[in-house]
Amino acid sequence: MKTTIPKDRVKAFLEKRWGTISDFCQLTEGLSSQAFGFRFDKNNYVIRINTAIDGFKKDAYVSQMFRSESLPIPEVVEVDYMKNGKAFCIARKADGIRIQDLEVEELPQITKSVVDVVGAIANADLTGTSGFGRFNSKGEGAFSSWNAFLQSIWDSAYYDWNRVHNQLDRHTIEKMFTCMANLNKYCPETRTLIHGDFGSYNVLTDKSSITAVIDWDLALFGDPLYELATLLFWNEDHMTHVREELQLRGNTNYASERLLCYQLHCGLQELYWSTANQGTDALLPWIINRCKTLIQQK
Repeated sequence: MKTTIPKDRVKAFLEKRWGTISDFCQLTEGLSSQAFGFRFDKNNYVIRINTAIDGFKKDAYVSQMFRSESLPIPEVVEVDYMKNGKAFCIARKADGIRIQDLEVEELPQITKSVVDVVGAIANADLTGTSGFGRFNSKGEGAFSSWNAFLQSIWDSAYYDWNRVHNQLDRHTIEKMFTCMANLNKYCPETRTLIHGDFGSYNVLTDKSSITAVIDWDLALFGDPLYELATLLFWNEDHMTHVREELQLRGNTNYASERLLCYQLHCGLQELYWSTANQGTDALLPWIINRCKTLIQQK
């Protein structure tokens, strides 16, 4: 649930903590965070405020560990709690705009840059990290294998599907489980960095290159084709050229089976999160229809 703090209180908090700031303004918010921009000592920053701190700590870890010239990630400079118990994260503001905000005719010219960034993510140095699946702010994945992460989707220790069965088509869920179980054997124990929510809202550009990849709270370790699968699942218009190029490059062993398996996994997660964690999400009907389309492919 999104926290809401008045704009003037956020500004007062920053000036008490940092000193005089300028150019303070409210920014486009995420699903669960407030965001504000400000200028301090000739540098531009963004402060995000949320009820939970774990995602912010993970952003800080990813920024410190994986930021490079080929993988631009905003530098996180402070993560802590406010006196009211809300968590905050302050990072240097990246130049550019979201891919989602580009005109359609501007998209082809950044395709190569986006694809190169996807490659940089998959080639990130994982020294000092461990495990598979979503990792914490210490770089520790929750699972001992990639298949264990995938199979956890129907494990009641991680997903209590009985909580949401009244809101979902159980027949569709069971078919997705069965289809995934049949496809798991094609999924290799490959371990790379995966953003997990790579899309037009989380990639910034100056219209010629990529200036930042943001919001790493869903990042994980595993098969790099999972990145393409999330793009295929959401099927964003602004990422069409990127999907097509990645599919051309991603024609590896059992690629179609792996991509379908991972899309089903994405769909099941979204179905669960949209109901169990957030109540009835406005996107739920679209997600259900997308999942039904996927199981028809098998």
